[in-house]
Amino acid sequence: MTSSPLAACCRTFAAVLLLLGWNHDSQVVAAQPADFGFRLERGACMKERFDTFSGVLTKNLADGRTVSTKMSLSDAQMKTIYEAIQRIGFLSYPSAYRGTPDVGDSTMTIPYETYRLEVRMGGLSHTVSWEDAFKPTTKDADRLRELINTITEFVHSHPNFRRMPRSSFWCR
Repeated sequence: MTSSPLAACCRTFAAVLLLLGWNHDSQVVAAQPADFGFRLERGACMKERFDTFSGVLTKNLADGRTVSTKMSLSDAQMKTIYEAIQRIGFLSYPSAYRGTPDVGDSTMTIPYETYRLEVRMGGLSHTVSWEDAFKPTTKDADRLRELINTITEFVHSHPNFRRMPRSSFWCR
């Protein structure tokens, strides 16, 4: 049995939308690809960088030192992160993200968190950088912040993170 070119095109388009997580309100999530991984950098004054490709967490300390440790997340944690990335439609976020409504007034907060999340999955790579300095924010910004906070909670609960020196600091 042969299918028409139009039917084949529609199936291909549907598969691409599913892979990209086009509809972030949908609960359908594609299977986690073997090449899935990410790099997250976040912080206000002191930065933390977690790289699942190299399995290294690096943390800046207030005295100017940088410390690193080996770290990997569990398969269940990686699955949770992958599903969240799909659910929010991460690949559709602009690379230089603002996170505020395009109309009305906004207020800048200082200090503020900066984020850089690079994701690789299914042969695709996408990076989003965001200075979370302005209020109010959008629902998409709230979703992205929730994803970043989920990753951060997994990292901060890891025994290797808890053995690292604390970063007590004041932003200047």
